[in-house]
Amino acid sequence: MVKDGVLDNPKVDVIFGLHISSTDRVGNICYRQGGIMAAQDSYWIRVKGRQAHGASPWSGIDPIVVSAQIITGLQTIISRQSELTKEAAVISIGRFNAGIRENIIPEEAMMSGTIRTLDVDMQKKIHEKIKLTATKNCLRARVPLPT
Repeated sequence: MVKDGVLDNPKVDVIFGLHISSTDRVGNICYRQGGIMAAQDSYWIRVKGRQAHGASPWSGIDPIVVSAQIITGLQTIISRQSELTKEAAVISIGRFNAGIRENIIPEEAMMSGTIRTLDVDMQKKIHEKIKLTATKNCLRARVPLPT
């Protein structure tokens, strides 16, 4: 509808969006210039290793260790690689699953999380950096590239 001119006749000067929040005091309206409600993207990373007994970890490839390196790398995308003076962004890991027993190095690990951005260009860059971070950590550990 925007492409068809819905904002042109009559000409729209400003748009307000409203969203409730439990952190706002009752009776108050909070606002800021520009966007405030972030885009939400989910991501999943599966790291495949090679199962081994916990007593001989050198005989396998530990996807948990590789995943830990990926998670640490993901945390630096925002803190060290993003221009936060332009727009805020967040990468969160909300889930991590691996293994079925305490004495077995699993064959694979799976993590997933959320990305929140206020800027389309930053959103694209973060997606690229997540893929690069996961790929480089897997290449360094000589495991198959993440899916």
